[in-house]
Amino acid sequence: MKFKRNNGLLLAVVSVFLLTAMLLTVVACSNIDSKKSATKTAAENNSDPITSTNDPSDTEMSRENIPDKLPEDLDYEGATVNMYCRDNWAGEFYAENYDNEIVNDALYERKEAVETRLKVVLKVTAIGDNYKSAETIKNIALSGSNECDISSIRMYEAYGLILDKVFKNLHETQYIDFKAPWWSQGLIKASTVGNDKLYLLIGSIATSSISRMQGVFFNKGVYEKYISTNPDELYQTVIDRKWTLDKLVSLSKQVHDDVNGDGQKDKGDIYGYGASPCANQAASINGVEIQFSKFNQDGYPEFVLNNEHTVEAISKLYDVMWNNEGAYITAASQTGLDELTDKFRNGTLMFLNESVEDLATYRELDDDYAILPMPMLDEDQGEYCTQVSEGASAFGVPASAADPDMSSAVMEALAAEGYRKLIPKYYEEVLKCAYARDNYLAQMLDIMSSTVYFDFVFLYGAQFDNIGNFIPVNLLKKENAGFASEYDKVDDMYKNKLDEIVAIYSKNNP
Repeated sequence: MKFKRNNGLLLAVVSVFLLTAMLLTVVACSNIDSKKSATKTAAENNSDPITSTNDPSDTEMSRENIPDKLPEDLDYEGATVNMYCRDNWAGEFYAENYDNEIVNDALYERKEAVETRLKVVLKVTAIGDNYKSAETIKNIALSGSNECDISSIRMYEAYGLILDKVFKNLHETQYIDFKAPWWSQGLIKASTVGNDKLYLLIGSIATSSISRMQGVFFNKGVYEKYISTNPDELYQTVIDRKWTLDKLVSLSKQVHDDVNGDGQKDKGDIYGYGASPCANQAASINGVEIQFSKFNQDGYPEFVLNNEHTVEAISKLYDVMWNNEGAYITAASQTGLDELTDKFRNGTLMFLNESVEDLATYRELDDDYAILPMPMLDEDQGEYCTQVSEGASAFGVPASAADPDMSSAVMEALAAEGYRKLIPKYYEEVLKCAYARDNYLAQMLDIMSSTVYFDFVFLYGAQFDNIGNFIPVNLLKKENAGFASEYDKVDDMYKNKLDEIVAIYSKNNP
């Protein structure tokens, strides 16, 4: 497999195996100080020889053979390693037995391999829902109990716990290789403060870092009927880095069919694009590189939302929804989101924002369908930006863990073995079970996984009064006061909150 330059950008021609080889090569998009800075590609900003997209024959090392740096003689003499997680989430990183299911069996084999290698016994305990699990980990750490060695909780709750000194700084543990391809480099870049404070990781240790990637679902049947008899041409648009908001509008505005004949735009019609002015538009915001924060020279985040790029991007996102003849916009509620899901399932919607895990939701759809990365603002942006939702699991070591170095060794071993064996099996299941109705799904997922984007402020969304909703709820509703007016209401609050968080990092060293 080779890559060629096209207007300075990498054109990936990949197979499933190459896709899996770079699955978690997470690259943060360029900082947005100006329109010009946005033209830097992710590869230019965050290159790493181990995670590059070169042909495997050029690197002389296949995914399965990439070594970790754990000492060969690590021996914990049968110690039990207690891993606590959310209810119903153990299955993303652990399996107790074989059951002839692809991912489950890969998880079980990984467990056996890590236990044998490190001479440990892994024990996983579910400790409650999203909120209860976070509260339980907090109570354990602050009470000084050493009952938990590794925690896995939802990202949305996890980052706030850092401020309460719940987690060990992973830079103070011995065995995590922060440059390894099995850890999300985008997350590491976005959440390392002061250049040496990092508390949580996602990566090949669990499947939610993939399943929670968000993109645009694409109904090929609708496209074929209303746009072109060759729906696969849209894949080439993505590969050529021409998949932009303007392209989305130009296609979706061609699709509004009053199939129920009532002369009204209503849910009985067929549309090109569906959306709701709520959280499901957060992925679109990240997709156009709207940046809330960036790091200064000292490695501390600063608030940067108020800029020309933000205003331009919001204006275009608004036009996609409200100045688009082919758009169907529902209420900003779960009912509205459910209505969009039903329309896509029923084959009456061409484009809809969804997560990779939602591919299974539509497996009974008669039309062929696929997933595309979120469109860029324009071609000058240079690279797609893919959001991993806050529902993914973040892994850390409680501050009270009995042996943080052992915890870090187990995390590293699980992630490394996951990268080599688990993630390829996960993709085999995704591509085989379902969801792949053409030969392009692997390529689209590869593009998405190589352009994952995180923002420090978004990671602390709960502390910023659900900042991810600020733009969708206030500025993407039909009637709104405009960016300047809405931003003035929250400017001081957001900046003060970020100052408080930075103060905790810089003075109190959580």
